[in-house]
Amino acid sequence: MSLSAPAVTGGVRVVLTARPGLWMTVGEVQILAKAPGQSSDTALSSLTVDGTAVPDFSPDVLSYTNARAGSVAAAPRDPYASVSLTQAGADRTAAITVTSEDGIKARTYTVWFIS
Repeated sequence: MSLSAPAVTGGVRVVLTARPGLWMTVGEVQILAKAPGQSSDTALSSLTVDGTAVPDFSPDVLSYTNARAGSVAAAPRDPYASVSLTQAGADRTAAITVTSEDGIKARTYTVWFIS
């Protein structure tokens, strides 16, 4: 089946009906798109200071306090998102900005260092 207009869906349901007294076996269902979608995910999957995970890290929490200053590293949850990282300076605050693959959304995490 081909669609002549764009379709947006959260799922696809395929219904097959066997004729009476016959078996039906489906080996594969393939759904193709003209172009892959782009993600709007701006979350981090990990946040570390000097290679150690930030305690109680959660992708939904945007601000953290860390006892000791160090080198911050971060990984986006979506591998196609971009991460821009500014290490802490005199203000003792590191900033991590994640920009979604589609370039529309951005989210900034901060890590403030006590010492």
